[in-house]
Parts: sequence; structure tokens; C-alpha cells
Amino acid sequence: MRFPLLSAAVVAAFAALSAPAFADGVTGTVASFDPATRTLVMSDRTVWLLGDAAPATLAPGQRVTIVYRSAGEDGLTGVARVTVD
Repeated sequence: MRFPLLSAAVVAAFAALSAPAFADGVTGTVASFDPATRTLVMSDRTVWLLGDAAPATLAPGQRVTIVYRSAGEDGLTGVARVTVD
């Protein structure tokens, strides 16, 4: 009876360790957006390289939410999506 519980705990531990990417998000106000380079500058002077996640248009003053992927302490791995609030 203890073996199924032990094996379930081992499987759960490996599943937790094997998931390297996490999603997180930030909300802020657009200061500027360059559609040619897909570079977004927020009002707090944070610069985001949006890549393919960039909406067709972003205008100064709009509130946006950026959902990005991170690898824990290894930093940002990419922007998943950008939504205008």
C-alpha cells in the first residue's frame, strides 16, 4: 500500500522539476511603441521587445498587460501575448 503513494510522490516531484518555464505578467501604460522593431516603452521606462506578440497598433496612454515566459532565475524567455486593457 505504501508503494503506490511513494511512486505518486516521486512522479509529482519529477513533474515539478521538469517544468522549466513559468508565465508571469505585468500591466502598465504605453509611453511609446515602434512597430518596425516591435519595441514597447512603458511609462515606467521599462523596455519590452514584443516580437510576434505585438498587437497591430499600440498608442501612448493605452493600458496593456504583457504575459511573458520566464525560466525562474534564468530570466525572461519570451513574450507570450500583449492585450490592451
